[in-house]
Amino acid sequence: MKFIIYYAIIFVILISGCKALNCPEKRKSNSKKIELNIYNSSWFTRTEKSPEFAFADVNLVISGKTNAERLTVRTFGDGKGGDMEIKLDSNGIFNDTIRICFCHDISSSELSKVFYSETNLKAYLDSDKIDTTLNSGPLHYY
Repeated sequence: MKFIIYYAIIFVILISGCKALNCPEKRKSNSKKIELNIYNSSWFTRTEKSPEFAFADVNLVISGKTNAERLTVRTFGDGKGGDMEIKLDSNGIFNDTIRICFCHDISSSELSKVFYSETNLKAYLDSDKIDTTLNSGPLHYY
């Protein structure tokens, strides 16, 4: 009877000790950190004017490399926003031109002002996500 109790105690100790150990499989999924390298991010504006309206947009040219599975950028225009996916090649390299913002019926006073824009870039890998803000520097419409 003592041997059964002795083996039961050893079994319980072994089982509880195994739960406390970090399994290599669990660490493997969490050990990979998202890498995001932006080689270039340049901004430009474009306008279209007619006697009836003025249409303007802000664009971002972006390139780089990531190990993320998915990369998105925040876009908006006339009150409507969303995330647009940036295409990644099989090596995680991206190179894209994205319209970040668009506006209809821009007034002539707004066309002459200097302004700044920004957007959020998000990278996703498994259940992890990183979020970074890209700022434009001074812009103006032509």
